[in-house]
Amino acid sequence: MFTWILRIVWFALSAFLVTRIYESLFSHDQTTSIFPFASAIGEVDVAFLVAGVFWGLLLTFGLFSNSIGSALRSTSPGPGSGPAQIAPGTIVEVRRTGLTVNDVPQYEIFLEIEPIDGEPFVSSLKQLVDAAEAAHLQPGGLLAVSYSEANRDRIALADPQSREVEQMMLRWRISHGLILPELIAARTRGVSQPASVLALRPTGERKAGQVQVTARLLVMPTDGTDQFEADSTIFLHPEALSRVQVGSPVFAMYEPSRPDLVHMTIQRQETLA
Repeated sequence: MFTWILRIVWFALSAFLVTRIYESLFSHDQTTSIFPFASAIGEVDVAFLVAGVFWGLLLTFGLFSNSIGSALRSTSPGPGSGPAQIAPGTIVEVRRTGLTVNDVPQYEIFLEIEPIDGEPFVSSLKQLVDAAEAAHLQPGGLLAVSYSEANRDRIALADPQSREVEQMMLRWRISHGLILPELIAARTRGVSQPASVLALRPTGERKAGQVQVTARLLVMPTDGTDQFEADSTIFLHPEALSRVQVGSPVFAMYEPSRPDLVHMTIQRQETLA
Protein backbone atom coordinates (compact mmCIF):
# COMPACT_ATOMS: atom_id res chain seq x y z
CA MET A 1 0.00 0.00 0.00
CA PHE A 2 2.80 2.42 0.91
CA THR A 3 4.50 1.74 -2.43
CA TRP A 4 1.34 2.67 -4.32
CA ILE A 5 1.07 5.94 -2.40
CA LEU A 6 4.64 6.79 -3.40
CA ARG A 7 3.86 5.98 -7.02
CA ILE A 8 0.79 8.23 -7.02
CA VAL A 9 2.87 11.09 -5.57
CA TRP A 10 5.57 10.45 -8.21
CA PHE A 11 3.03 10.60 -11.06
CA ALA A 12 1.59 13.84 -9.63
CA LEU A 13 5.06 15.38 -9.50
CA SER A 14 5.70 14.17 -13.05
CA ALA A 15 2.52 15.90 -14.26
CA PHE A 16 3.55 19.13 -12.52
CA LEU A 17 7.05 19.08 -13.99
CA VAL A 18 5.84 18.31 -17.52
CA THR A 19 3.23 21.08 -17.33
CA ARG A 20 5.79 23.67 -16.13
CA ILE A 21 8.20 22.68 -18.91
CA TYR A 22 5.41 22.98 -21.49
CA GLU A 23 4.43 26.42 -20.13
CA SER A 24 8.02 27.65 -20.26
CA LEU A 25 8.42 26.52 -23.87
CA PHE A 26 5.05 27.17 -25.51
CA SER A 27 2.98 29.50 -23.31
CA HIS A 28 2.05 32.83 -24.94
CA ASP A 29 1.78 34.56 -21.55
CA GLN A 30 5.12 33.92 -19.84
CA THR A 31 4.05 35.71 -16.62
CA THR A 32 1.26 33.37 -15.54
CA SER A 33 0.81 29.68 -14.80
CA ILE A 34 -2.13 27.40 -14.15
CA PHE A 35 -0.46 26.66 -10.80
CA PRO A 36 -1.00 29.49 -8.31
CA PHE A 37 2.14 28.58 -6.34
CA ALA A 38 4.50 28.48 -9.35
CA SER A 39 6.94 31.33 -10.04
CA ALA A 40 6.70 33.41 -13.16
CA ILE A 41 8.62 32.14 -16.16
CA GLY A 42 12.14 33.57 -16.11
CA GLU A 43 12.35 33.75 -12.33
CA VAL A 44 13.85 31.08 -10.11
CA ASP A 45 11.06 28.51 -9.88
CA VAL A 46 11.49 27.15 -6.34
CA ALA A 47 8.46 24.89 -6.64
CA PHE A 48 9.88 23.38 -9.84
CA LEU A 49 13.26 22.75 -8.23
CA VAL A 50 11.79 21.18 -5.09
CA ALA A 51 9.43 19.01 -7.12
CA GLY A 52 12.33 17.89 -9.32
CA VAL A 53 14.39 16.85 -6.31
CA PHE A 54 11.54 14.82 -4.80
CA TRP A 55 10.73 13.34 -8.22
CA GLY A 56 14.29 12.04 -8.48
CA LEU A 57 14.33 10.66 -4.94
CA LEU A 58 11.06 8.82 -5.44
CA LEU A 59 12.27 7.43 -8.76
CA THR A 60 15.41 6.11 -7.08
CA PHE A 61 13.88 4.70 -3.91
CA GLY A 62 10.09 4.80 -3.92
CA LEU A 63 9.37 2.85 -7.10
CA PHE A 64 11.86 0.17 -6.14
CA SER A 65 10.78 -0.18 -2.53
CA ASN A 66 9.47 -3.70 -3.19
CA SER A 67 12.88 -4.70 -4.49
CA ILE A 68 15.14 -3.13 -1.89
CA GLY A 69 12.86 -3.09 1.11
CA SER A 70 14.33 -6.29 2.47
CA ALA A 71 17.80 -4.89 1.88
CA LEU A 72 17.20 -1.96 4.18
CA ARG A 73 15.75 -4.07 6.94
CA SER A 74 14.74 -7.65 7.64
CA THR A 75 10.98 -7.91 7.59
CA SER A 76 8.40 -10.58 7.85
CA PRO A 77 5.59 -10.85 5.28
CA GLY A 78 3.22 -7.91 5.40
CA PRO A 79 -0.07 -7.68 7.22
CA GLY A 80 -2.92 -9.68 5.80
CA SER A 81 -0.62 -12.33 4.34
CA GLY A 82 -1.04 -14.75 7.21
CA PRO A 83 1.22 -15.70 10.09
CA ALA A 84 4.94 -15.66 9.34
CA GLN A 85 6.73 -18.98 9.08
CA ILE A 86 10.47 -19.45 9.61
CA ALA A 87 12.42 -21.98 7.57
CA PRO A 88 15.95 -22.55 6.25
CA GLY A 89 16.65 -21.83 2.61
CA THR A 90 19.50 -23.33 0.61
CA ILE A 91 21.02 -20.93 -1.92
CA VAL A 92 20.46 -22.22 -5.46
CA GLU A 93 21.65 -19.25 -7.52
CA VAL A 94 22.76 -15.65 -7.02
CA ARG A 95 22.41 -12.97 -9.74
CA ARG A 96 23.23 -9.26 -9.97
CA THR A 97 20.07 -7.27 -10.79
CA GLY A 98 21.91 -4.24 -12.18
CA LEU A 99 20.58 -1.91 -9.46
CA THR A 100 23.15 -0.15 -7.26
CA VAL A 101 22.40 2.06 -4.25
CA ASN A 102 25.29 4.05 -2.75
CA ASP A 103 27.75 1.81 -4.63
CA VAL A 104 26.22 -1.31 -3.05
CA PRO A 105 24.92 -3.72 -5.73
CA GLN A 106 21.64 -5.55 -5.47
CA TYR A 107 21.45 -9.31 -5.87
CA GLU A 108 18.55 -11.64 -6.47
CA ILE A 109 18.99 -14.75 -4.33
CA PHE A 110 17.14 -17.91 -5.37
CA LEU A 111 16.49 -20.30 -2.49
CA GLU A 112 15.10 -23.77 -2.03
CA ILE A 113 13.13 -23.40 1.18
CA GLU A 114 12.62 -26.48 3.33
CA PRO A 115 9.89 -26.13 5.96
CA ILE A 116 10.26 -28.54 8.84
CA ASP A 117 6.66 -29.62 8.23
CA GLY A 118 5.79 -29.41 4.55
CA GLU A 119 7.13 -29.74 1.04
CA PRO A 120 10.15 -27.74 -0.17
CA PHE A 121 9.56 -24.85 -2.58
CA VAL A 122 11.70 -22.38 -4.52
CA SER A 123 11.42 -18.63 -4.09
CA SER A 124 13.69 -15.59 -4.31
CA LEU A 125 14.41 -12.28 -2.63
CA LYS A 126 16.34 -9.18 -3.66
CA GLN A 127 18.99 -7.85 -1.33
CA LEU A 128 21.60 -5.10 -1.30
CA VAL A 129 24.88 -6.86 -0.51
CA ASP A 130 28.35 -5.34 -0.18
CA ALA A 131 31.42 -7.06 -1.61
CA ALA A 132 32.48 -8.67 1.68
CA GLU A 133 29.07 -10.28 2.25
CA ALA A 134 28.61 -11.23 -1.41
CA ALA A 135 31.58 -13.59 -1.16
CA HIS A 136 29.57 -15.71 1.30
CA LEU A 137 26.53 -15.97 -0.96
CA GLN A 138 27.46 -19.23 -2.64
CA PRO A 139 25.20 -22.04 -3.91
CA GLY A 140 24.68 -24.53 -1.10
CA GLY A 141 24.82 -21.88 1.61
CA LEU A 142 22.05 -21.75 4.19
CA LEU A 143 19.93 -18.70 5.08
CA ALA A 144 16.99 -18.39 7.46
CA VAL A 145 13.94 -16.79 5.84
CA SER A 146 10.43 -15.82 6.86
CA TYR A 147 7.40 -16.27 4.61
CA SER A 148 3.66 -16.68 4.63
CA GLU A 149 1.85 -19.80 3.49
CA ALA A 150 -0.62 -17.47 1.76
CA ASN A 151 2.12 -15.90 -0.39
CA ARG A 152 5.27 -17.96 -0.78
CA ASP A 153 6.56 -15.63 -3.50
CA ARG A 154 7.23 -12.97 -0.89
CA ILE A 155 10.03 -13.95 1.46
CA ALA A 156 12.46 -12.00 3.62
CA LEU A 157 15.60 -12.74 5.56
CA ALA A 158 15.00 -13.65 9.19
CA ASP A 159 17.24 -12.47 12.01
CA PRO A 160 19.79 -15.28 12.46
CA GLN A 161 20.45 -14.14 16.03
CA SER A 162 16.84 -14.49 17.18
CA ARG A 163 15.94 -17.37 19.47
CA GLU A 164 13.10 -18.39 17.14
CA VAL A 165 15.52 -18.85 14.24
CA GLU A 166 18.04 -20.73 16.39
CA GLN A 167 15.32 -23.11 17.57
CA MET A 168 14.06 -23.65 14.02
CA MET A 169 17.54 -24.36 12.70
CA LEU A 170 18.15 -26.85 15.50
CA ARG A 171 14.93 -28.74 14.70
CA TRP A 172 15.83 -28.70 11.01
CA ARG A 173 19.29 -30.14 11.69
CA ILE A 174 17.79 -32.92 13.80
CA SER A 175 15.15 -33.74 11.17
CA HIS A 176 17.83 -33.93 8.45
CA GLY A 177 20.14 -36.19 10.44
CA LEU A 178 22.82 -33.51 10.87
CA ILE A 179 23.05 -34.31 14.58
CA LEU A 180 23.96 -37.88 15.43
CA PRO A 181 21.15 -39.69 17.26
CA GLU A 182 23.31 -40.37 20.30
CA LEU A 183 24.15 -36.64 20.58
CA ILE A 184 20.62 -35.23 20.31
CA ALA A 185 20.13 -35.29 24.08
CA ALA A 186 23.45 -33.51 24.62
CA ARG A 187 22.56 -30.82 22.04
CA THR A 188 18.98 -30.28 23.14
CA ARG A 189 19.25 -30.68 26.94
CA GLY A 190 22.93 -30.37 27.80
CA VAL A 191 24.99 -27.64 29.41
CA SER A 192 27.32 -25.54 27.27
CA GLN A 193 30.92 -25.22 28.44
CA PRO A 194 33.98 -23.61 26.81
CA ALA A 195 36.37 -25.93 25.03
CA SER A 196 39.40 -25.89 22.76
CA VAL A 197 40.08 -27.98 19.64
CA LEU A 198 43.03 -30.36 20.10
CA ALA A 199 42.71 -32.24 16.81
CA LEU A 200 40.40 -32.35 13.81
CA ARG A 201 39.76 -35.21 11.41
CA PRO A 202 37.31 -35.30 8.46
CA THR A 203 35.31 -38.52 8.21
CA GLY A 204 34.61 -38.21 4.48
CA GLU A 205 30.82 -38.20 4.92
CA ARG A 206 28.66 -35.41 3.47
CA LYS A 207 25.00 -34.64 4.02
CA ALA A 208 22.77 -31.70 3.02
CA GLY A 209 25.79 -29.83 1.68
CA GLN A 210 27.68 -30.19 4.97
CA VAL A 211 30.79 -32.18 5.83
CA GLN A 212 31.29 -34.41 8.84
CA VAL A 213 34.33 -34.03 11.07
CA THR A 214 35.46 -35.53 14.36
CA ALA A 215 37.06 -33.06 16.75
CA ARG A 216 39.10 -33.91 19.82
CA LEU A 217 38.19 -31.34 22.46
CA LEU A 218 39.64 -30.17 25.75
CA VAL A 219 36.54 -29.25 27.74
CA MET A 220 37.08 -26.61 30.42
CA PRO A 221 33.98 -26.48 32.68
CA THR A 222 33.33 -23.24 34.51
CA ASP A 223 31.53 -24.98 37.39
CA GLY A 224 34.74 -26.02 39.12
CA THR A 225 34.88 -29.60 37.85
CA ASP A 226 38.05 -30.97 36.26
CA GLN A 227 38.94 -30.46 32.63
CA PHE A 228 38.58 -33.48 30.39
CA GLU A 229 39.06 -34.56 26.80
CA ALA A 230 36.27 -35.86 24.57
CA ASP A 231 35.58 -36.57 20.92
CA SER A 232 32.69 -34.91 19.07
CA THR A 233 31.49 -35.90 15.60
CA ILE A 234 29.43 -33.20 13.93
CA PHE A 235 28.37 -31.85 10.53
CA LEU A 236 29.65 -28.41 9.53
CA HIS A 237 29.11 -26.16 6.55
CA PRO A 238 32.36 -26.01 4.54
CA GLU A 239 32.66 -22.25 5.20
CA ALA A 240 32.67 -22.93 8.95
CA LEU A 241 35.74 -25.17 8.79
CA SER A 242 38.04 -22.15 8.95
CA ARG A 243 36.64 -21.44 12.43
CA VAL A 244 37.33 -24.96 13.68
CA GLN A 245 41.08 -25.48 13.62
CA VAL A 246 43.53 -26.78 16.21
CA GLY A 247 43.50 -24.29 19.06
CA SER A 248 40.16 -22.71 18.08
CA PRO A 249 37.89 -21.80 21.01
CA VAL A 250 34.55 -23.61 20.75
CA PHE A 251 31.80 -24.86 23.06
CA ALA A 252 30.95 -28.36 24.22
CA MET A 253 27.39 -29.37 25.05
CA TYR A 254 26.79 -32.45 27.16
CA GLU A 255 24.60 -33.80 29.89
CA PRO A 256 26.42 -33.74 33.25
CA SER A 257 25.65 -37.44 33.69
CA ARG A 258 27.13 -38.30 30.24
CA PRO A 259 30.31 -36.22 29.69
CA ASP A 260 31.44 -38.88 27.21
CA LEU A 261 28.76 -37.75 24.72
CA VAL A 262 29.71 -34.24 23.59
CA HIS A 263 28.27 -32.11 20.81
CA MET A 264 30.56 -29.29 19.69
CA THR A 265 29.20 -25.87 18.68
CA ILE A 266 31.18 -22.93 17.33
CA GLN A 267 29.18 -20.42 19.39
CA ARG A 268 27.38 -20.87 22.67
CA GLN A 269 23.94 -22.27 21.86
CA GLU A 270 20.68 -22.59 23.72
CA THR A 271 18.97 -25.88 24.48
CA LEU A 272 15.79 -26.87 22.65
CA ALA A 273 12.72 -25.18 24.12
